[in-house]
Amino acid sequence: MALEIGQGIAMGTYADEPIYWTVREIDGEKALLISDGPIDCRKYNSEWRAMTWESCSLRKWLNGDFLDEAFAAEERSRIVCAHNPNPANPRSGVDGGADTDDMVFCLSLEEALRYFPTDEERICRPSTQHASARIWTWMQNGASSWWLRTPGEQGWYASFVGATGKINYFGDNITEETIGVRLAMWVEL
Repeated sequence: MALEIGQGIAMGTYADEPIYWTVREIDGEKALLISDGPIDCRKYNSEWRAMTWESCSLRKWLNGDFLDEAFAAEERSRIVCAHNPNPANPRSGVDGGADTDDMVFCLSLEEALRYFPTDEERICRPSTQHASARIWTWMQNGASSWWLRTPGEQGWYASFVGATGKINYFGDNITEETIGVRLAMWVEL
């Protein structure tokens, strides 16, 4: 597969809709794809308790049922398992937990800043009409909030990017159901 930074592609489906991605980085023989919009709103974790990305139900779903259902076998064979560091929240110091190996993941706070340096670039809208019906959007700009894998101010909070593109370091309750899931994954070129 020949890809270039900034190129858009469709790969996988969710709720009978294509998932649209943009190439954000190329590293040797692999490329980082980040979904153009959130695919759905989901809880970061199903239970309200101290939690890191390593153990949260969102990660388990992304790398389990979602991975199996969203991608055909040939597409899954091109997804590269990423070793993801999970640093502490830079403002609160809450530990991010152990590093993880993920096929599909949410960005860390640091990655969100690296790949989307301005608030405007971090604004994220559902990429299809049907997704817009499932996902909470802010009335003023049609954008959604989206989870980061970095913890928030306390262990039962997770950081996120708000509908205005601002990073919320404090985070929201991990059982919040109105925050979108914006995907990232590495694929073989």
